[in-house]
This record gives sequence, C-alpha cells and structure tokens, in this order.
Amino acid sequence: MDVIDYIASREQMLTTAEVASLLNLDPSTIMRWINKGYLTACRFRNYHLFNPAVLADELRAAQRSTLAGTVGAGMQPDYVPVKQRPDIPERF
Repeated sequence: MDVIDYIASREQMLTTAEVASLLNLDPSTIMRWINKGYLTACRFRNYHLFNPAVLADELRAAQRSTLAGTVGAGMQPDYVPVKQRPDIPERF
C-alpha cells in the first residue's frame, strides 16, 4: 500500500502535521501548497484539516500530471535550479 492509498483509507480528517509527516515534507510546505491552491483544506480554529478522500484525489492528480510532464494541477517545487535561471550567471 502506498502513501496515497493509505491516506484514502483513513476515515478521520488529517492535520497539516500529519500530512507533512506522511509526505515527508515540512509543514510550511503543506501550508504554502494550501495558499497556492494546490491542496484543499478546511480551516477549524487555528488548524487546517484535510478530508482524506479529497487529499488522495488531489495527490493522484498531481502525480498523474507530474508523470505526464504537464503543468497545472501538479505540485511544483518552489525553487528553480540555478542553471535554469537566466538572471543568475553560470559562475554563481
């Protein structure tokens, strides 16, 4: 069972910390993805809660678009390697 299947099998809502732990990411990355619209979460008091079925669907869509090499629904890294940035000289 992979992580996405495990998330889909959960019955309880997931917190940001739980999602970050399952995806082996920093919680700030999960918050950034929420703010950018990559992930959907419900806000409850000071927490963001994730519906496991919706989260699994979003992760599968991102996985498909990443594998297909398309841009859009996929979660993209927040950095661009130095060699791909024309504004930074090669010697940097």
